Amino acid sequence: FILRLAFCQTEDSRRWLTEYEKMFFRYRFMAATSDAKDHFFGEQKLKYHPINRAELSEEVGALSRWYGIECNTFYKVQFEEAIDLVRTRRVLLKDGFAYVEQKALVTLLEAKFRSHMSKQLARLSRIRHTLKKDRRVGPLVAALSRGSTGPSYKANSYEGRVTIDMIPMLA
Repeated sequence: FILRLAFCQTEDSRRWLTEYEKMFFRYRFMAATSDAKDHFFGEQKLKYHPINRAELSEEVGALSRWYGIECNTFYKVQFEEAIDLVRTRRVLLKDGFAYVEQKALVTLLEAKFRSHMSKQLARLSRIRHTLKKDRRVGPLVAALSRGSTGPSYKANSYEGRVTIDMIPMLA
């Protein structure tokens, strides 16, 4: 929450935080076990139902063989949620449902995560000025927002010129 509060001040900082949080979300989701993913779906009230290749063949028929899909686990999701994947032809469609490969599911979740994160950062941006007045939170937020996100470099006396004798010392 504090990081969101610190990075909600400008559009650039909101975009930066959203992008890195999205990458972190992708990593954690891809590394999660199937039980953890099922728990996540239930916790977030997502109606993504896993189906195996045999069930897919029953529901979609010969299409799965025709497209030559290699994945064994698919998720049955509402067509409207998979519009981006439909546009790029990465799903099978039937009766208002999209059958999404397990590795493509993270694309849907990232879009939901990015949307949620952007809304939360915009909301925090609107109420940030009242939180800055709080003596407990205000100084912390001000210090975090001024902090550096990378290493700081200082110029030294070797700037602009390196001789052969300096290489062992600089290595």
